[in-house]
Amino acid sequence: MPTVDILIEGSMKDIGEHRYDARTTISLIRGENNIVVDTGNLGQEQQLLRALEMFDLRPHEVQRVVLTHTCPDHHQNNFLFTHAEFIDGTSIYRFGNEYYVWQGSEHEIEKGVTVVRLPGHTPYDVAVFVETDRGIVAVAGDLFFWKDDFEYSSRFAWDVEKLKKSREEVTKRADFIIPGHGPMFVVE
Repeated sequence: MPTVDILIEGSMKDIGEHRYDARTTISLIRGENNIVVDTGNLGQEQQLLRALEMFDLRPHEVQRVVLTHTCPDHHQNNFLFTHAEFIDGTSIYRFGNEYYVWQGSEHEIEKGVTVVRLPGHTPYDVAVFVETDRGIVAVAGDLFFWKDDFEYSSRFAWDVEKLKKSREEVTKRADFIIPGHGPMFVVE
């Protein structure tokens, strides 16, 4: 069965005047392939490389990168993964010009790992559901900033009603949630 580990735990702080220090949670799924979910900010390259090394991995050994959405703090280190297939809320692609626009609301990218479109924070959010030996882990991006965050995260929602529905879907399907800017938590 696949496993899920947090490579870098994210955070989010208001620093005044509508500015934020946003650092995304970056996760590693190990199953049939090595999958990184979100790649973080510029300036985190070395931290990300060191985190991968803890699992004896180099960027060229990551076969897939899933981007939960396209806010800058979630994708600025994509350039590290030049051999990976990228999956976001609209497309599947590699570095270069060709891409595939995926249809439907779910895409199983390998046994036990499914990417699901769940808009709310942005129109193109996805969550990754991973069947592990401990239960279903949802890597949810900014559908959840952290546990018990709805009042805060709804300020950043593209559509608050869709955010609510997507969060309900995640909590129905998952036993654990890895949010966009904090530690993993148990669904209660």
